[in-house]
Amino acid sequence: MTLAISKNRQENNVNPANLITLVGIILVCWNVTLRSIDLTGWRTFLLTISIALTDWADGRIARWRNETTRLGAILDRLRDKAFVISHLYFAYCSLVAAFEDNRFLIGLTISLITVLIILELALFTGGFYGTWTGKRVRANIWGKSKMVAECLFLITWALINDLSLFSLVISSRTSLIVMDLLLVISLYLGWKSIGGYAVDLFPEYFGKPQSD
Repeated sequence: MTLAISKNRQENNVNPANLITLVGIILVCWNVTLRSIDLTGWRTFLLTISIALTDWADGRIARWRNETTRLGAILDRLRDKAFVISHLYFAYCSLVAAFEDNRFLIGLTISLITVLIILELALFTGGFYGTWTGKRVRANIWGKSKMVAECLFLITWALINDLSLFSLVISSRTSLIVMDLLLVISLYLGWKSIGGYAVDLFPEYFGKPQSD
């Protein structure tokens, strides 16, 4: 969902896009609860897919109906970061548990996940700071592309971890290489996204914000 705020002074916060985002937050909480008590399988996989779909749907509906709101932007960021950070953590834990099987590739994957979690926390902090100070921190193409790459990583991980797709295990060479590729892409796009945040938050140091 774009972070652009509707020009209408009276924003309609009760709209389909915001409701979808709110459903996404509820699904994140549900999925985190199931994974925290080690209940994995088709339910957790379907929840992961459903959360990713809410991210795809809410922004398109908001733009189609011209109902982008400040509340929607905040909820969207909350849903995205809660989903990505929590599930990256679960992926991290699943790999730590399998560390003895393929130490080099698993160690590499764990390192990439750790760096990506740190990057996501930095982006969340920047977005929260921008909202708190009234600065307009806008979504950029790098951030949107990063979210797509992260969703692909998490869906791939869930397919293997929850459903053992094609009898693959989380510690197999094929699984790790595919996941590492998606993680490297996510990190690259995340790093580019930080540049856009920096310009919006600190234009006096990083240049003027780009016009819409």
